[in-house]
Amino acid sequence: MPTVEGFVTVEPFTSHQYVVLYQLIADHDIKPSGLRITIEYEAWPEKRRIMEIVTTEAAKELQKMVESSRKQILDGSLNVIRQKFGKPPIRVKKVEPPETNIGAEI
Repeated sequence: MPTVEGFVTVEPFTSHQYVVLYQLIADHDIKPSGLRITIEYEAWPEKRRIMEIVTTEAAKELQKMVESSRKQILDGSLNVIRQKFGKPPIRVKKVEPPETNIGAEI
């Protein structure tokens, strides 16, 4: 699970993981422009290094994934699937429709 800041610990050499922050997608209508990956690793015993990768190559695919995930979150279908796997539901903020002034006198 990611921390509040969005960091995830991945076991070295044993797993490859992709983390989707569903609550961020549920709360905000975001349009990602790229990925920033920060990796902290131990090069030698007691010697840590940080590597950062920034890419915009997958932006279109990432935007499609976020749009699809947001739709599934808002229509409730993702929570149905999560429930089957014993995962907690993703809470969705109630959004009030914007007021319109149709027919109002100016």
